[in-house]
Amino acid sequence: MEKLFFEEHNEEEEGLDLSRYIQVVKKRKWLILAIFVVITVPWVLYLKSLPPTYEAFCDIEFRSLEDREQNVINESRIIKLRSRTFAEQVVAQLGLTLHMMTENSAVDRHQLFDEFRTDMDVNEGKFVFRWNNSGRYTIHEVDPKSERERLIHEGLIVDAQTKHQETKAGFKFKLTGDISFLPEDVKFEIERFKYAVDDFREKTNVSFAGSNILRLTMTDSDPVLVARMVNQLAAIFVEESKSIKDRIVDEQRRLIEEKLKIAEQNLQESEQKLKDFRSTKVVSLDAETTKRQDELNQAEDKVKLIDVQLNDLDDLLNKLTPQNDSDEEKERLKYVYQQLTKLSTFESSPEMGALSSQLEDLETTYNEITRGGLTVRHKKAIEVEEKIENLHARIKSEAESHKRSVERELRRLKGVVADLQKKLKTDLPKDQFEKMVLEREYRTNEEIYNQLKSQSQLISITGSVDTESVTILDDAIEPEFPVNRTKKQKAIMGAAFAMFMGFGVAFLIEFLDKSIKTVDDVKKYLKLNVLGTIPSLDFKDIGDHNDSEKIKMIDQQLVTYDYSPTPIGEAYRSLRTNLVFSKKSGRIQTFVITSTAPGDGKSFTAANLAISIAQHKSSTLLIDADLRRGVLHNTFGIPKEPGFTNYLTGTATFTQAVNETLIPNLYMISCGSLLPNPSELLGSHQMKRFLDEAKRKFDIVIFDSPPLNAATDAIVIGTQVDTTVIVIRSGITNRNMARQKLELFKNVPANVMGVILNGTSAEFGHDGYSYYHY
Repeated sequence: MEKLFFEEHNEEEEGLDLSRYIQVVKKRKWLILAIFVVITVPWVLYLKSLPPTYEAFCDIEFRSLEDREQNVINESRIIKLRSRTFAEQVVAQLGLTLHMMTENSAVDRHQLFDEFRTDMDVNEGKFVFRWNNSGRYTIHEVDPKSERERLIHEGLIVDAQTKHQETKAGFKFKLTGDISFLPEDVKFEIERFKYAVDDFREKTNVSFAGSNILRLTMTDSDPVLVARMVNQLAAIFVEESKSIKDRIVDEQRRLIEEKLKIAEQNLQESEQKLKDFRSTKVVSLDAETTKRQDELNQAEDKVKLIDVQLNDLDDLLNKLTPQNDSDEEKERLKYVYQQLTKLSTFESSPEMGALSSQLEDLETTYNEITRGGLTVRHKKAIEVEEKIENLHARIKSEAESHKRSVERELRRLKGVVADLQKKLKTDLPKDQFEKMVLEREYRTNEEIYNQLKSQSQLISITGSVDTESVTILDDAIEPEFPVNRTKKQKAIMGAAFAMFMGFGVAFLIEFLDKSIKTVDDVKKYLKLNVLGTIPSLDFKDIGDHNDSEKIKMIDQQLVTYDYSPTPIGEAYRSLRTNLVFSKKSGRIQTFVITSTAPGDGKSFTAANLAISIAQHKSSTLLIDADLRRGVLHNTFGIPKEPGFTNYLTGTATFTQAVNETLIPNLYMISCGSLLPNPSELLGSHQMKRFLDEAKRKFDIVIFDSPPLNAATDAIVIGTQVDTTVIVIRSGITNRNMARQKLELFKNVPANVMGVILNGTSAEFGHDGYSYYHY
């Protein structure tokens, strides 16, 4: 029979995992449902509360008129479009700090104001627009503390409909053509300008729509306003792009004109000095002196050239120090490195030429990545950017090394010039030397003047010729439908997520739950056989009663009192067969039933098992060996004394202690009088005499002992009887604690036959249980 029992469970092992999952879902169904409701309901309410969101976009095209193959879009263009400067201009020009208050939920800003603009220092707070049938209006500012109104502007409605009106609060407006349908009091609010700018920047998205096209996209709850915002930002950007070149050209023209005036004055002075000298003295230079003068002129020209190159190099090297970590600063540094590699001083440097080519290739690759739909935060873009940074470090190092060699060459040339000047001054007469100096000064000033004159003419030509075209391809139009129309799909996705979370939490709790639940758990963690599984009974309200009332409620559910074929009755009969007729242990006559902790159902199991065995025509003796809190006398309605302790102390005979129950073949001995040291009595010679007499008179002797975590009585009795049976409550008994308590049996000569798994669900009960529920 035992073999058949375990074969029965082995056949179920293949489907055990699925059954376990099903059991978890059934057990945690209310938790899953609660999580589903807690997540889904707020999510659905949130989706319902969301206002419609509209999206508008426009495309801006960039074209180079000098080189059609040149790409004029770079990261700095996007940075400018997202910059706070541009955002502040749009927020001020469109009056985006304006919000109609909830009291006027039916009033739209476009129904009252045709145009609304603010200063950057506009007053924040609440305002009331009030009008009457006489054709006049007033605007009042509401004090935030006292709620009192202060008049800040008034006038005629017709005037406000034809021209802009400026208020003391820092905003300008123009009314729509018809406000007669509006309430007489319209409340609106001006939020802090900084908050409106931050909100605007969050709504702004700039992306590449082609090799030379930027797409500007924005979202807002107002379809009219969102189109205006996009178009206004694009217009400001285009205008700014056109004016940037004009400002640069004007600044360059101003600087060159200043230098040109100085150069012209110096040239006139040097020319006048030379004329004065020639008018008073006639001096001619011989061939040798002329040759030396030419050598000096050449050396001085080289010094000037190197000095200019060195100044340019030193200026760019100083600009390589980063000021901050902003995107604008990164773009500035990239531009500086590009200019550094193109300096004329590096024309004869093969090392810098190679570095310059590598930099161009990496920057081209980076632009292709960022314009191909990937963001600057993408892995590929980051890798290329790191390579560019490493190359920048090499360029800087090469430039500093080149600077040191140029400085050495400059010092050498200055020495040559000084030697030539000294020789000329020593060898030449004073008049000849003075003439040479004046002529050299005039020639130098003339060269400087001619160079500046050429630069001035070039700037004039550059300023009048457009080198770049920035145009708006398509203006943003008012969107017809919101972009968040998929509320139903999002609600379904939220519900699915909530269900997933419910299952996830349920299985997580089950994973963290260390209690023993199934037959497999017993075999896996306790390494013991399962003698039987007992279905769960409903004792959910029992905790609200005292001990005597609990006993009465449990007694009413003795399931094996009659022979009715109930699932739980059949479970005890199957347990009786596996226990008494086990092939492995042989015939069992005496055994003790215990548990690891109170509440596992050992006494209830012992009573039902004893009834089941007695019904099998076996003379059965049930002993309440829980000498501290015995309760079985209440179960069977027999007196508590005399009982087991009375026999062990010699105050009662065996016959006096034995009580006959209402169930045929079932006899019982109650716990008896309470004693201070019951464990000592269980190991006495009187206990041995008791066992001998019980074996002679009864076929089966069952001891109901205290839990293992309360006393060691079960271990003491277990060393004297045929076997020990442990009752485990499914879903309650902690496997670690049970394993720890079972370790106590390893050091004593006691035989633990197996486990009774109490309180299981139908999935892990007897195969025939479902027969009674068909």
